[in-house]
Amino acid sequence: MTSSAKFKAFWKAWKTQISFALVVALIPGLPLLFGIWLPDLVRTEPNILAETPLENGQTSRVIQYWRWNAHGNSGYKTEFRVTDAKGELIELVMVEEESDTRKRWRIPLVVTVKGGRAHAEITLSEVRVKEVDW
Repeated sequence: MTSSAKFKAFWKAWKTQISFALVVALIPGLPLLFGIWLPDLVRTEPNILAETPLENGQTSRVIQYWRWNAHGNSGYKTEFRVTDAKGELIELVMVEEESDTRKRWRIPLVVTVKGGRAHAEITLSEVRVKEVDW
């Protein structure tokens, strides 16, 4: 086999391996281009984006999960939940439920308590703040 034929065989094998590697890399990476984290599609537990324990034993959380919908508006749903010391749900507010809601990893949550009432500010972006009182 000549050196030219060896090079052609090497190049053909190299192109095949590179093509395969690109396809394997794109499988998990392609959904990220659309704002979808692949493990969220099969995960049953929601992602906790923010959590604040309160002095009275309550805990406030901002959670996000992927919701499949047969009507074409599947996407991330973001909720604000307050639970008591026993884990019982006290308050549930849907913060974002549009089909174009993007994946979030963390989110700012500020909770203040005055006179037995609580107020939460959930910062969704520089211009969007959701406020919840309970």
